[in-house]
Amino acid sequence: MFVLGRSRNGRLRGAPQRDVAEAVILFKPCHVAPILARAKTQTRRLHVPFRWRVGAVHGCFTDMRRGARPFARVRILRRWSEPLGAISEADARAEGYGSREDYLRAFEEINRKAGAVDLGREVSCYEFELVEEG
Repeated sequence: MFVLGRSRNGRLRGAPQRDVAEAVILFKPCHVAPILARAKTQTRRLHVPFRWRVGAVHGCFTDMRRGARPFARVRILRRWSEPLGAISEADARAEGYGSREDYLRAFEEINRKAGAVDLGREVSCYEFELVEEG
């Protein structure tokens, strides 16, 4: 996407700008290594409806400050919704954790600002593949 504006001399200028809602996935710093090692291939989010399209490639960031660079780019392979408590052991490992209990503990810690984590709450689930680093 290009954003057009006018320079001081009145000429049109264009600058590429990413569409933040469509192009960025924010991760915690602790998730960088598992994503780059292809050990983390799923993510669950409290927000529903879905934000990212199947087949689209998105930049992965740990920081949204101006000038931040993506640590990776991933392609969304599938998406679904389910109650948080429905996560399986296999899905917990795909999230980069050793067990379902480890994952649920980390999810609660990451999302504590949203209040108590209800295992019956619907979450958006995404499976992805690493396309490129940095």
